[in-house]
Amino acid sequence: MAMRSPAQRRRQQEARRQAYQQAQDARAVERTPQQRRRNRMALWEIADGTKPCTALTPRCSDARDYDSELRPCCRELIVDLSREVAAAFDAAGVTYWMDYGTLLGAFRNPLTTWADYPWLPQEDRPAGPLTPGIIPHDKDADWGVMGDQWQPAHDALGTHCRDRTLRVRPPRVSIKVCASHKNNTNLDLFFWHEHHRRPGLMHRIKYVGVDAFKGKHFDKADLFPLQPLEWEGLQLPAPKDPEAWLEFRYGPNWRTPIPANHDGVKR
Repeated sequence: MAMRSPAQRRRQQEARRQAYQQAQDARAVERTPQQRRRNRMALWEIADGTKPCTALTPRCSDARDYDSELRPCCRELIVDLSREVAAAFDAAGVTYWMDYGTLLGAFRNPLTTWADYPWLPQEDRPAGPLTPGIIPHDKDADWGVMGDQWQPAHDALGTHCRDRTLRVRPPRVSIKVCASHKNNTNLDLFFWHEHHRRPGLMHRIKYVGVDAFKGKHFDKADLFPLQPLEWEGLQLPAPKDPEAWLEFRYGPNWRTPIPANHDGVKR
């Protein structure tokens, strides 16, 4: 590497100083002290629950706590994401289905009442079964997608969901569709691939820690043909036998709600 003269080093340092000052000036124009105070106050209000989150703010402070009820603002964002992605996939002919907690809410909610969630506030709750939709303490939505449709799915999201933030982790494994770069409320898309040595056996290229407590590999014949199932007022595809599918994912006690992501039993 060529040695730089003192004059060259000074010019480089001055260029860096000017670039830094320009960035500071731009930041000052965008965010005056009054704007910064308003932003801090908005974050405090979101944190203590006195102000709902939006796609333009961070999500609520308890958005990942399974022992607390999902707030209406977070629920609305999840439903909006699901509606947008469903429209994008339907237009592109992408095969997808509700899975994990989303399928659980669509199928199990009508089998439960608020009394089945004793860790959540019970005052002024309506009588009768819950409506098909998000589990009261769930935090996101989960769908499965056929692995051979990775590229059409990715392209459809890029075309129809431009205002959303896509987090690919890693390619051909999953996509997290977030409300925005600020708000991480999300819809998880898990891509399932046919095993190259065992035709008909579906698997994910990579699993995460919590997957040890949920059924993993499955036969393609147990999934198709898909059937429509109601979820938050939408008609979304579901496995052909939701009851058998939920037992495969969560075990024989899937009908009993728990304040956790899984029951701790490895499968």
